[in-house]
Amino acid sequence: MVSFFATRAGFPSLKKKGRSDSFRYPGPKQIKLDQGNSRLFLPELVWLRQRTSRDALGVR
Repeated sequence: MVSFFATRAGFPSLKKKGRSDSFRYPGPKQIKLDQGNSRLFLPELVWLRQRTSRDALGVR
C-alpha cells in the first residue's frame, strides 16, 4: 500500500473472503483427527475446530 501512494506500484488487488483460503501443512504423520468431537490437531497450532460434510476414510 505504501508503494502505491509513492507511485512505485499499481493499484492494490482486491481479495474476496472465502476465495483461496486453503493451506498446506507438511508432515501428515503429525496431524491427528478427532471425528467424534470435530477437531483437528496440528503441531504448533494446537486443536482446531473443523466442519466436515462426511467422515474421513482411512483415518486411524
